[in-house]
Amino acid sequence: MPLPSTQPARPTPTRRGSAMPPPDPSFPAPAPVLDLDHLRLTFGALDADTVAMMDFFLETTAPALAQARAALTAGDADTARAAAHSAAGAARTAGARALAVHCAALETALVARRPAEAEHHAQALEPAFQAVKDAIGDLRRAVEAAS
Repeated sequence: MPLPSTQPARPTPTRRGSAMPPPDPSFPAPAPVLDLDHLRLTFGALDADTVAMMDFFLETTAPALAQARAALTAGDADTARAAAHSAAGAARTAGARALAVHCAALETALVARRPAEAEHHAQALEPAFQAVKDAIGDLRRAVEAAS
């Protein structure tokens, strides 16, 4: 069974024989939920050990995300920024690219004192984290099926 792909889908032609125009470089491609190529490079394989490390990522990152959100709600920008910074680093290391983007953007917005932008990214944390959980579940099922 092939391992799941979490890369963004390529655009399809608009009509028979015509290709879509090249992407606009001023708009970056969406970050993948879980970068499997990064995981292969980091862990050497997509196997049970990789899944165990990803479970550890989930366990240790959830509290940082909760702390960022709670601190932001309480008006404690310094604690929210530190928690977002920690979660961004963990997400980058784990290949959770989309989550890392929101965490880093939250940190940047807090440093720049842009509360509406900070709130926007804080609200995106939970759905982004859930998407990572789902992708790790897909990876787990694929690894188990390949065993």
